[in-house]
Amino acid sequence: MHREAIGLLAGAGLLVVAVALHPLFADPWGSTAVLALIAGDRLWGADHLLMAAAMFFWIGSLANIGIREDTATTRIAVSAFVAGLTLWLLILALETTWIQPAARWAVGQSAELQTLTSRMGGFTLLAGDFAMVLIWLGLVALAQGLGATKRISLRMARFGRVEAWIGVGGLMGALIFRQQAVLWLAISAFVPFLWTGWLGIALLRQGASSPLQKP
Repeated sequence: MHREAIGLLAGAGLLVVAVALHPLFADPWGSTAVLALIAGDRLWGADHLLMAAAMFFWIGSLANIGIREDTATTRIAVSAFVAGLTLWLLILALETTWIQPAARWAVGQSAELQTLTSRMGGFTLLAGDFAMVLIWLGLVALAQGLGATKRISLRMARFGRVEAWIGVGGLMGALIFRQQAVLWLAISAFVPFLWTGWLGIALLRQGASSPLQKP
């Protein structure tokens, strides 16, 4: 599974860069002030294309790991990953081609038009939250499946399941406590995201046929 591990780590690295370049807002019902941030972002298009590539490698590699293991549980994980990746690519295509031109048009328009346009952007934020729920649920199933086949240690599998549920809980918290949405997402997503990096490193350090233990 070395190719999957390399793809997983490469995608994770690209995703860190893409997220760092993205404007910081996460509330789907947030202020129309985000329109000015979007309209003035010179890297918007390139950043979202980079994020699409990152998601393709990161989520696609997780799906490939599940395909290679091929158990009932990992097949559930693969289904969740494929659904989440498909949704993410549709979201990013919309954000790359439509959201910024719409934001530039809306700036300076009436308050009603600005609100409507910001809600269109909020739709992609909320859809992204739904996509990440699918990814984290897929990670729960993947960790369970890899632990059951002894591909990883039971302790590592337990960490993976718990951390993925933290990711799901953080998404729910971000929607409830909207003023602190960025903080909720940053903390809760970092934990399971870090576990995927741990998995990638473990796959690189050990052969595909050997049980993966905690490094």
